[in-house]
Amino acid sequence: MHHILPFLLLLLLLLLSSVQVHSKGAEVVTATEPPSFLLQDITDGLCLSGATFKRCAIDSLLYVTGPPGDYAIHLRPADEGGKEVCLARKTCNEKGVAKTEDLKVTKCTHCGATKWNILGGPEEGYILSRDDGKSCLMREAGTDKAVTVPCR
Repeated sequence: MHHILPFLLLLLLLLLSSVQVHSKGAEVVTATEPPSFLLQDITDGLCLSGATFKRCAIDSLLYVTGPPGDYAIHLRPADEGGKEVCLARKTCNEKGVAKTEDLKVTKCTHCGATKWNILGGPEEGYILSRDDGKSCLMREAGTDKAVTVPCR
């Protein structure tokens, strides 16, 4: 039996300003990157960093792209020219929804890298789910490994 623990989602207000107002009052829209956040386990403070939980650091910064329910969860590259990678289920078949499945970090075009959603709020915490709420991300008991399990 799996118990889904809520995670603490820490939004970092980096790169949030997408509108600049000049002295004449005209708005100029500037391109910005999506805001970064940390997904932190409330039991010990470790952060999701790819397929594992570890001490929160620059390499555990995440950001999302896409519409709600079909997000891709990106790992923020540590440097300017860094490779873009996303969190994904290891397999893409529907059988993975009904069982515990490992996660991996891979190309954002991988078939298991989309269909994520972030549910919850600041009071109760957040849960990262997939496939219309059929699979939920959790930390495997006694390890630092992140897996998906059937949601309850």
